Amino acid sequence: MDLNVIAKQLQLNLVNEHLVKFGIHTTETTILLVLISIFVVLISALCLRKGGRRNVRGNQILILGLVGSGKTVLYSQLIANKAVTTHTSMKPNKSEYKTSSGRTYQLVDYPGHPRLRGRVEELTAHSRAIIFLVDAIEFSSQIRQVAEYLYELFTDKSVNQLNIPILIFGNKTEVITATPIKNISKLLENELEELKKSRMSLGTQVENEDQIYLGIEGKRFLWDQLNLDLDWSEGSVLNNEIEPITDYIDN
Repeated sequence: MDLNVIAKQLQLNLVNEHLVKFGIHTTETTILLVLISIFVVLISALCLRKGGRRNVRGNQILILGLVGSGKTVLYSQLIANKAVTTHTSMKPNKSEYKTSSGRTYQLVDYPGHPRLRGRVEELTAHSRAIIFLVDAIEFSSQIRQVAEYLYELFTDKSVNQLNIPILIFGNKTEVITATPIKNISKLLENELEELKKSRMSLGTQVENEDQIYLGIEGKRFLWDQLNLDLDWSEGSVLNNEIEPITDYIDN
């Protein structure tokens, strides 16, 4: 007799003996069905476990903001400890960044061009934290654009599911006319409420399945309605006054 057939029969007999102990009398077909069922359960458990890993934050520190907000200068200060002359780019800059405590992350300087903004969600799912730079000098003329960008972040399903921390940093405080971060916070709160009402009237509050509702439906938008770790700080990236950012990444 074929050895494989003998081995198979021995395995079936062993399973049958265990089932008989529990008062279950089976045929060979039933035993095979039991084995198949166990196999399916194991495979399903492995798939669920693999899928569950999506709820774990990635290893990227994502630098975002409008064009000219100082993202690439910040990137160069963090990586090379110096400011560099920058130009508008259509590709992200990426490099390893080591914190003072020895942790290593991938630092990503993402372009601020509006045409690329829709692809940010491809990176948020792999991010550990987000640094959002605001040009405190040009803020009054850019408030709508900044609010629209933040709206997309705050309603991003990945950002909310992973509870990715966000630091909003008012940059260029070396200039006396820069808007203080407290004023930026208040004005953005008001602008996000106006944007929310505008989108509700157009029926675009939630545009796709990858977005969630901003704040609480039927109520005025307030910062404390966000289920996110949101922090605020300010400084001068050009003058390397970025300790709030380095501390934020380190912690």
